[in-house]
Amino acid sequence: MFDCYSFQAQQVIFLARLKAGERGAGAIDIEDLLAAVLAQDQGAFPQAVSGLPAHRDSEAQVEPTPRHAFLPADLAQNLQARVEALCTRSKPVSAASDMPMSSRLQHVFAEAAGLRDELEQKEVEPLHLLAAAVGEGSSLAAQVFRDAGITRESVVDALREKPVSRNKPVMEGGPRVPAAPPAYSKRGRQVVSLAHFKSRARGAAVIEVEDLLVAFLIEDQGGYVKALSELVPGVVGLDMAHVDLRPRQPFVSPAVADDLLARVEALCSRSEPLDWRAFKSMSEGVKRAFDVADLLRGALRQREIEPLHLLAAIVGTEASASARMFLEAGITPERVIEAIRQAT
Repeated sequence: MFDCYSFQAQQVIFLARLKAGERGAGAIDIEDLLAAVLAQDQGAFPQAVSGLPAHRDSEAQVEPTPRHAFLPADLAQNLQARVEALCTRSKPVSAASDMPMSSRLQHVFAEAAGLRDELEQKEVEPLHLLAAAVGEGSSLAAQVFRDAGITRESVVDALREKPVSRNKPVMEGGPRVPAAPPAYSKRGRQVVSLAHFKSRARGAAVIEVEDLLVAFLIEDQGGYVKALSELVPGVVGLDMAHVDLRPRQPFVSPAVADDLLARVEALCSRSEPLDWRAFKSMSEGVKRAFDVADLLRGALRQREIEPLHLLAAIVGTEASASARMFLEAGITPERVIEAIRQAT
């Protein structure tokens, strides 16, 4: 969902989730998004995430890209206080817990993407989100912005004036060049490809989260090449340039990995194997894992998506039996994120 979002916009989404959790909300809403836009605009992202395990004592990892704030500091501070005063508060929700988005917020995201297309701009930026949010008539927080003169029209005018990269047509009337997909490391691609082949081997209609978890465990234990030779009939002369063969310390101990592998594979349905070359769609859980892994990569200011980003995304957002098995084995989002931080 967020593959067309700029790094700064991804920071806003990440902050909105933190804001919602801090106030104990049942869903991320427009108030959280607007508070996050203000914090990101004022360069406060490092301070906001400094308490998380992945960032504690490591502010350099989230040092913001130099930029000019859209709002004056005194106005932003005033708006932040007024917006937060509107928010109901309850028992905080862990940052590792899954949290849905309100229908109003989903509408804002759709409006922001539409505005990006209307302006023929390459990525959704924080100002696209701000313009869409302040245009939401049912939000009291949005009214606070409008009362301060920050309307959808004024933000759109700023977007028109801002030099941003645009989606240029390949030819007149032709398709627009899409944004480049998130970069996966060799090991990240190995996990994804194994999940692809695993789903075909068991005859599944789509790639499921279980396929991704099985693939992670195999790759983590150094079994990628062996598994590939077993899953792809007749594979010979594998191009080792595309395989990460560097020595590494597995994240999961061999005994725990063997146990989890057997238990997760026992959950998988099986039928007649499918041609490994056939196109296969992904489940919503896998799509969500990819989106969250990319958000995590962006939040940590890392260049590529690694297997641990995918694992953190799954154990942090999925409520499936397979994800619970990992949590019960002590493989929590906090532990995985800390391992990511230590690996960089």
